[in-house]
Amino acid sequence: MFGISTMKRSVLLLAATAIAVALPSQAFSAAAVDAPITPGSTSSGVTTTPPAPKASTTPYGIDISYPQCSSTPDIVPSFAIIGVNGGTAVKSNPCFEEQMAWAATSTGSSEQPKTALYVNIGNPGPGPNTVWWPSANATRDGVKIANPKGTCKGLAGVACAYVYGYQMALDDQGRIGDRSASSFTWWIDVEASNTWSSKDLAANAASITGMAVYLKSIGAPVGLYSTPYQWKLIAGTTPSTSSLSKLPSWLAGAKSATDAAARCGGTALTSGGRISMVQWINSAGTLDYNYSCHQLSTTPKPKISGTAKVGKKLSTAAGTWSPKPTLKYTWKANGKTISGATKSYHTVVKSEVGKTLTVTVTGSKKGYNTVAMVSSATKKVAK
Repeated sequence: MFGISTMKRSVLLLAATAIAVALPSQAFSAAAVDAPITPGSTSSGVTTTPPAPKASTTPYGIDISYPQCSSTPDIVPSFAIIGVNGGTAVKSNPCFEEQMAWAATSTGSSEQPKTALYVNIGNPGPGPNTVWWPSANATRDGVKIANPKGTCKGLAGVACAYVYGYQMALDDQGRIGDRSASSFTWWIDVEASNTWSSKDLAANAASITGMAVYLKSIGAPVGLYSTPYQWKLIAGTTPSTSSLSKLPSWLAGAKSATDAAARCGGTALTSGGRISMVQWINSAGTLDYNYSCHQLSTTPKPKISGTAKVGKKLSTAAGTWSPKPTLKYTWKANGKTISGATKSYHTVVKSEVGKTLTVTVTGSKKGYNTVAMVSSATKKVAK
């Protein structure tokens, strides 16, 4: 996939109807190991063979794909994400099998599955350089599919883009052989190094949606990989009604493990989703590492006590959060933030008469997703 350094170099191709976007994985050079010991002979004349050097381990995840075909990492990760494609949606990773064997060595010591997959997608539209583009609401083999985006007639736009994404996911399922596709989490790689429409962001989003819908239809967990900037550049703003909303996010762009942990508390790519992982490139610029974001286990709904009357003090019972985060308070009147009301208590003022009050308690902790819990509203404030 792509590392963030390549993302920053992405440029819009203004002379064409498509934009080029960056890719996730980086070139990898294996970590150095001790020189092998020359086999010797014992006094009995029996030749001894030294044990193979033991691979180092890391508490983080590592993602690799075709750029690492020449050298599989000599590192045992906590979890691994393997690229199915060879850089674009229509190409295969030539060393997928070998890399899956490496992924099987993962320790599994995180919330992430030991092995997950990531796949490329784009929206090339019809044209001489497009390997395949649909002409109807059907797969390449002629199997009809339901299309929520309309009727595909071989043209550029949301309807055919949806079918394209659907077919690319179907192809990717075939690329993993006889493995159960539903047993893996599939991360959809959305970045500028693939081909997208520079004008029709809805069609770009439709292609991503088609891929997600197919993968969900076979029972596979699905997530989205990108940076917030590239996601908005390619797919625009995702409505809460979209099939892409609420999907987990794998974010690229962190500078270190510490930075990655801090970004776990940020905003997911789509509404209702959570940040599942954050990626950074090692200091040598050779390998992508990934921090698995944690979730607070207990996030109680806050309760307001006191009388909603001018001059009276209202207090918040935030409850017991676990593990213990830093809590922040935001009071609102009829859904609008009250300026300066950021303590666990609030004294009611005249301007709030006739309005209902709520308090939002936000819990944040490094390495964890930030959670905001909202209280029930008070009765309308009395004079």
